[in-house]
Amino acid sequence: MSNIEIEDQLVKEMSEFLYYDFNEGIDLLSKNDSQYLRRSFIRSLFAAIESVIFGMKTEILNRLSEANPPFTTGELVILEEKSFTIDKSGDIIESPKYLELKKNIRFVFRTYGKCYGTQLELDVSGTDWKNFTELVEVRNRITHPKTKNDIIITDDEINKSKLLFGWFSKQHINSVTVTTDALKNKIEILKKQLPENSV
Repeated sequence: MSNIEIEDQLVKEMSEFLYYDFNEGIDLLSKNDSQYLRRSFIRSLFAAIESVIFGMKTEILNRLSEANPPFTTGELVILEEKSFTIDKSGDIIESPKYLELKKNIRFVFRTYGKCYGTQLELDVSGTDWKNFTELVEVRNRITHPKTKNDIIITDDEINKSKLLFGWFSKQHINSVTVTTDALKNKIEILKKQLPENSV
């Protein structure tokens, strides 16, 4: 097994664990609804989403040589989540770059499509995207609370979280479907270019 295959497998396993956490959270909340479990539920939701985003980025970075058109320098820097500066002695300093989730998720879906030579956009047209942006703020609020009210998760926020998971899962499945179809089309084009007896 190659290093790329090992890395892909590890990312897949991580996502599966985090999806399990989310589903376990639904079960626990149905038996014992508490603010602690509600906060844990929100955190596990975003951990699962961000693990999928990381997995998509990893897949893109492992397929860079296949991208057509090739990725720009800017796209590569964002995919690597790095920033660079120069210190006073003229040496390059590399540091991790924090990317805002609402922007990062749209970028990743678009570049995932580009990696496979197709168009792919996250659906941001309806209430699901609005719920997503609101729940990102809820996650940020409970991660960096300033008041007691900041750590209270409402019934509405929990209900939106459950809907959000379904929406995001559909978006992820769609990304796999679109890119798989693009690969199938490429294979058919390549087959037509081969001599008749070679297929």
